[in-house]
Amino acid sequence: MTDISLISISVTIIFVIAGFIKKNSVLLFISQASWMWILLAGNTNSIDYEVNSKIYALAEANSGMPYQSIMYWFARQNYDFFSFNAVIATFVLLFFYILIYKKSRNPCFVLSLIFIFPFIDFVIQKRFFIASILGILFLYFFTTKGNLPRKIFAILLFILAVSIHEGIGLFAIFFLYPMFAQSNHKRLFFTILFLSALVFTSVLPQFAAMLPFVGEERAELYFVTLHEKIKYPFLTTSVFTLMHLFFVWLYYRLYRYSSMNGTNYPTGETVLYLNLISLLILPIYYWEPTFFRMFRTLLPLNYIAISNMMPVGQIYKKKLFFQGIRYVAFSSIIFLGYYFVLSAGFDVVAQPIFEDNILFE
Repeated sequence: MTDISLISISVTIIFVIAGFIKKNSVLLFISQASWMWILLAGNTNSIDYEVNSKIYALAEANSGMPYQSIMYWFARQNYDFFSFNAVIATFVLLFFYILIYKKSRNPCFVLSLIFIFPFIDFVIQKRFFIASILGILFLYFFTTKGNLPRKIFAILLFILAVSIHEGIGLFAIFFLYPMFAQSNHKRLFFTILFLSALVFTSVLPQFAAMLPFVGEERAELYFVTLHEKIKYPFLTTSVFTLMHLFFVWLYYRLYRYSSMNGTNYPTGETVLYLNLISLLILPIYYWEPTFFRMFRTLLPLNYIAISNMMPVGQIYKKKLFFQGIRYVAFSSIIFLGYYFVLSAGFDVVAQPIFEDNILFE
């Protein structure tokens, strides 16, 4: 590990710890956001960088969907992939920061949790990162009260996100949110939905192949090629299922405790329902654990809701504090396990993010 990566990782750790202490400092939020922007927009190498760069190079030949048209325009103006990604990432992050700052009482707490997990994936999966932020904005506009134009705008955001990365197509399950939220028999409704998801999983590869934004080639990749590469299917499926379930369970514990003590915000219930609906994707972990990225995209909304359960500033209520510590600790464990055990290793997956940056050259 080089001196640059050690310094970069140390700065990140300092910002993470500071965010848990000074949870709503404006100056700290700006500093955290700026550092996150430097690492994300300034990145010049990561495990998927070459793949994304090749996709950008191909865009010069033709334009099509909105995202492809934007790449086409940048390529025709002789911008390289780094410049294109830096500009797009800057705009997307700006909207993301506005959402966090407006909807969280403790925005620094939110950014600290994002730094722990899943920030590294945000940097690596550049195309999915853009799509995931649009997916988060879709959920915000779709689940909050508003008129018909607001709902139409949310649906357009969903369509745009899917056109950028087909993985966000799994967010279609959240169109069930209004029915679930209004149901007087949520357990029965969820049971029916989950049993339906189990049945649907068996025909999912054929269904995905028929979707225009997926197609036979991508369906073959996810449901055949990648599936066959899994050495221990039962173990892999169990690990990602348990991760998903534990995240949801921890959030539920925090939500229930804060509700009993009158420290919950209305968004807490909305995010709880989204977490419960997300459980419908558990059966498809059998095909490929990559689909965990859908729930991973939901985590920033979890973090915002949790931050609103926390007292403002440096004040901590003992029981609520330890409930929050469990969530932070589990996120940290996931970080260690995800990048040191389940992936190619920290030095391959994460270290380039803290080392290869245009500002460090």
